[in-house]
Amino acid sequence: MKKTFTILFVFIISHFKIAGQSIAKTLEARDSELMVRCFEDLPENKYLDSIGSLTKKKKFCYLWTCFNQLSDKNPKLNNAIYERLKDIARKLYSENKAVLIIGGCENYIEEKNSRGKIIQVLNIGSCSGCIKFKETELGETVFNDEIKKLFGIID
Repeated sequence: MKKTFTILFVFIISHFKIAGQSIAKTLEARDSELMVRCFEDLPENKYLDSIGSLTKKKKFCYLWTCFNQLSDKNPKLNNAIYERLKDIARKLYSENKAVLIIGGCENYIEEKNSRGKIIQVLNIGSCSGCIKFKETELGETVFNDEIKKLFGIID
């Protein structure tokens, strides 16, 4: 009985260790430079700035924060975030960085060539349990449409 318990205990510990490694790998992919970069000198957004100063944790200069805060519970917040996503797209344009965001269930970064322009495609793994929320999809669309308009990218 004691031997069975020991084997079961070792199995459970090893399972959590393996699961922890896969979570770390996923977070590494999500922590791409663009997702965790605080974009400086963005236009003022009083609504987002007031939320950010209240919580001391939510800084809406990060793409990751913007996408994480989209929900069906606060349309006013969503609209402010959609504007911030456009601001970040304009900032990337000023740096000549064409980035498109897709939100599948995997995390990866790839580069594509569109009419001589290198476009970085960033899959942010935004679906929780492979269920995508319409607010997140709209955020991706708003960001990508702004990038496409600025860079003249045609699908």
